[in-house]
Amino acid sequence: MRYDVRINFEKDNNNNVQFADYYFRGHENFLAFNAKNMDDFCALVKDKDKVKKVVEQYYEYVYGDDNYDHSKYLEELLNKMNEALENATTVTINENVDVLELMEKFPVLTTKKVIIQLSENIIIEKLVNKYSVYSDNIYVQLRGEDKLISLSELYDIFINSKKVTNEINNLELSPIEKVVYAYDVVRTNEYKNIDLAKVFEMYLRNFNIKYLSVKLLGKEGFHYRTRAYIKDDKYAIDGIYDFDPTFDSKKSDYLLTYHYFGKVIDRMQRMDTIDESVKHLNLKEIFNFEVVETYDQIKKEVMALLNCESYFELIKRYKMYLENLNSLIDNEVIFDENFIDCLNSDITEDDIERLKTKIYTIFNKCEDPICDEVFSKILINTRELDYYKKFGAKYNNINTILLNSKFINYYSYHHKHYDEQTEKIKKKDK
Repeated sequence: MRYDVRINFEKDNNNNVQFADYYFRGHENFLAFNAKNMDDFCALVKDKDKVKKVVEQYYEYVYGDDNYDHSKYLEELLNKMNEALENATTVTINENVDVLELMEKFPVLTTKKVIIQLSENIIIEKLVNKYSVYSDNIYVQLRGEDKLISLSELYDIFINSKKVTNEINNLELSPIEKVVYAYDVVRTNEYKNIDLAKVFEMYLRNFNIKYLSVKLLGKEGFHYRTRAYIKDDKYAIDGIYDFDPTFDSKKSDYLLTYHYFGKVIDRMQRMDTIDESVKHLNLKEIFNFEVVETYDQIKKEVMALLNCESYFELIKRYKMYLENLNSLIDNEVIFDENFIDCLNSDITEDDIERLKTKIYTIFNKCEDPICDEVFSKILINTRELDYYKKFGAKYNNINTILLNSKFINYYSYHHKHYDEQTEKIKKKDK
């Protein structure tokens, strides 16, 4: 009988045990211990009667008077759980659990496949240094990822990103030039057990560029891309853009295209529906464990709710989505406790004006595309670097790259904005 053990430490946890089996879930059984700390976990895992009771209650609740006789299966499972950790196939823990302390108290775990679920890979270096003795049987699952990667393999990728980051920083590039360089480094390498977006995000963190991991669901499973706030005075860029190094690495001669690089959210989502190479995937963005509407739909709904002053409905439906985007450009929350409290009593015109300004700012940052002429300047400045010379002269064909990359010709639609943007660049170039 196979099952996984999951151990979660959170200070606000109610100490409890959970169980689900593969008949109900479609995959492995799991036995979860939710505790505040190590002492509470030790008490839970050693309370065999409590563990058995949880499993029995689960069967009674799920199967009830089901005609299928589960008694033999249940008896076998309960016998296995006499030693919950001893018989576990894998042990999955969150980053709040100290693996060394856990292994010291339960030595059997040194022989198990231990999976650490990380919310942020900024602590990778510390993890590897701390757990180097057991790095072969410790695996990491990054936030938003389904793949598992060994701690030692992840560390090698992390250290290489630091090395390349130092090389990039020595070139004195602007923020968007650094992003282009890192994007190309990521997609010219092969990574078996980690999504390209996650490696790309290591570089963004090294550059101190704020980003969000975007998870999408499609017909072939989950897919990941990155949403980042780029501010670059050299090119008059100041907006929120999506990046998908995976989709931009699948074609031959991929260094001749940036089709999925630095596109505004709405444009990227439209590309998902019309691009011949990906539209069959039927990708939908996942946020807070649910499929969300498109950016265009969300904006229309938010503006409608603002116009009719339906603030409670706005908070109920879009608070988390808007706060998520706002976190890229501002350290202050939109809907603070004071604002929510005022809705019940004495909300002022200033409060409403502040709210609208915040939301308009978010939408403006999400709708300021990088135009083709600006990107051509970025390419001219980056393709002169030594890194690109090894790929050959044909990769310096800026016109071909622009044609393949489908950046907006802003002049065709917004003369005034285009003139303002290019004028700023000209002044910088002088």
